[in-house]
Amino acid sequence: MRVLVIDDDKNSIEPLLDDLNEQEHEACFNNFVDESEILKLVSDTLPDLLVLDLKNAAQQSGDNDIAGSKIFEQIWQERFFPVLIYSAYPDLVLNRLPKNPFIGRVTKGANSEKEVINWINGKQNVVELLHEIDNEVAKSKHDTLKSITHYLGEGLPEAKIVSYLIKRRVAALMDIADGDISVPACFRYIYPPICKYSRMGDVIAKRDSKEFWIILTPSCDMGDDGQEPKVKKVIAARCYEISPDRVDEFKFGKKKNKIRQVLTQGHQKEFIPIPSLPEKFPHLVVNFKEIELIPIEEIGDSDNVKYRRIVSIDSPYREQISWAFIQVAGRPGVPSVDIDKWAEELEVLFGGNS
Repeated sequence: MRVLVIDDDKNSIEPLLDDLNEQEHEACFNNFVDESEILKLVSDTLPDLLVLDLKNAAQQSGDNDIAGSKIFEQIWQERFFPVLIYSAYPDLVLNRLPKNPFIGRVTKGANSEKEVINWINGKQNVVELLHEIDNEVAKSKHDTLKSITHYLGEGLPEAKIVSYLIKRRVAALMDIADGDISVPACFRYIYPPICKYSRMGDVIAKRDSKEFWIILTPSCDMGDDGQEPKVKKVIAARCYEISPDRVDEFKFGKKKNKIRQVLTQGHQKEFIPIPSLPEKFPHLVVNFKEIELIPIEEIGDSDNVKYRRIVSIDSPYREQISWAFIQVAGRPGVPSVDIDKWAEELEVLFGGNS
């Protein structure tokens, strides 16, 4: 792995650099740069992992209040690779670091280099996986460009058309399952949402409350790049937290076998369960009979809108929700029929009464 080490004292970090090279990692050392230059440094070195001394960065910038966290924040917002805070005072930025398994902290001290090496080696599989995915995506782009004449002939197509074809192939690539695996239920969510416009299946939260809703309006009616929404209000169904005192109301049952049956089926009458997303919302149940029309301009991703988008639900779970809603809202009304009499007639026909 290529490991970028940022520190203002190369002499103190030399033992770590030697250990990294002995472990067959490619160690790149750099003195501190201003946070405005850090992305260029990252682009020039293309690291797989970063080791950063935040305390010394604070001394360099003269801003001890943030302990150099601006450098980390700039990198974390624009790039992704594992980051290890290697400092004499790593806890100074503890409250500023996101909770993430790819962010680590090691306190500088006697023989601390071994702890750093162990942390770095523990990320080897992830880094290799990222390289593998990057290679697959690159190959998908190349395959699309090589075969583009089969779609569009020999003329040079518009850039948007090329972009669309590449993204569709990459999306198809990502739909290929990685063997026989069972993924957590919350993997159906796209978090944070990718599209900047509302989509069917988006879970939204009412500001300053614990009220959740799920959008049921078709995505094509809510606008797209360069297009105005076809509707002024969206259809949304209310979501309630699944709690022990409401299990009977939701008709889920309390035993695992009954719960498993409902989860496998996907919905129970007018109710459909959706799993929790830690730190965002609890286990919820959608009530298709509790509907509200919400102005589309009141929905967005910022904190100042009335309804903030939390997640998008990915396909095919999005279509499952749409289908379940149709079963409730789209069924035809029919007159009352003497079902018992009809059943008795069929029982006689089938010989069930003998």
